Amino acid sequence: MRNRFFCIIAILLLLQAATAVEFTFIVSRLPNSSGYNLVSFPVLPANDSIANVIGTQLPVGTSVLWFNNAIGAFQLTSRYTTGWRWSNGFRLSRGKGYYIVLRWDSPLTSYQVTVEGDTVTATSWDMGTIGVGYNMVGSVWYSPNPIANSNVMESGLRGGYFAGMSDKITTVDISKFLVVWLNSQNQWVTSDFTNFEPGKGYYIIRRAGRTPPTFQWQNTR
Repeated sequence: MRNRFFCIIAILLLLQAATAVEFTFIVSRLPNSSGYNLVSFPVLPANDSIANVIGTQLPVGTSVLWFNNAIGAFQLTSRYTTGWRWSNGFRLSRGKGYYIVLRWDSPLTSYQVTVEGDTVTATSWDMGTIGVGYNMVGSVWYSPNPIANSNVMESGLRGGYFAGMSDKITTVDISKFLVVWLNSQNQWVTSDFTNFEPGKGYYIIRRAGRTPPTFQWQNTR
């Protein structure tokens, strides 16, 4: 019986280890310009401090920012020494989007970031409160998830007669914004992109005057 117990524990540990994967993405800038990269972390280790997740993979002077819509301000950290240290105890979370900002004078114009950790196997994820204004969110899963399957419209996002009157989802591709929005029949207009992609960050922009002003988004796939 004791041997059987230890066999079960060993199998469970192996299964847990098998969920660990590596995820790699590129952050870049244009020549003589700072680079604003809107990213997310579908893979994270148990120690999700930025010093552990990113460490020295990005140069001194790099900043990481998240817009906290609840207080209407960016929260940020910067790598300020040649060691592993960042400017505070900033922690990364699944479901959030972040700007990684490369300085204009960073030694290279692009850097590869590799994160090793666990993936989300659940088919739903609590994204928290989406409020009026700019909500920085990120891809949760290790594979693309269609926006139409994500439950964001059913949770509370609303459309309009044209993009300027609609709640919308945007992301950044190098130097331009990409947009999808809901029309007045709450149908997706998705000419720029159709999926939440792993490693990408997004803004969910909720117009003022919506009732109720906030909603809880249970992301699904």
